[in-house]
Amino acid sequence: MIIVDTGFWVALFNNKDQYHQSAQDSLAQYPHEPLITTWCVLTETCHLLLQRSSNTYQGVQKQIKLINIFKQYPQLR
Repeated sequence: MIIVDTGFWVALFNNKDQYHQSAQDSLAQYPHEPLITTWCVLTETCHLLLQRSSNTYQGVQKQIKLINIFKQYPQLR
């Protein structure tokens, strides 16, 4: 079980983030380990993805992708 905070999600979805590759590597290293997070983290991540995107459309697309991941994987809690 891995507790995931906002920094991980932002890095994972923002390929310009300095920790993007590290977030991808961490996810690949533990493919079957459940990820635990909170709705507060989801809310904060959505806000930052929109704020840091070069345009609103890209930010919203990243938010939708993140929410779909939460819906698709029941091991995310």
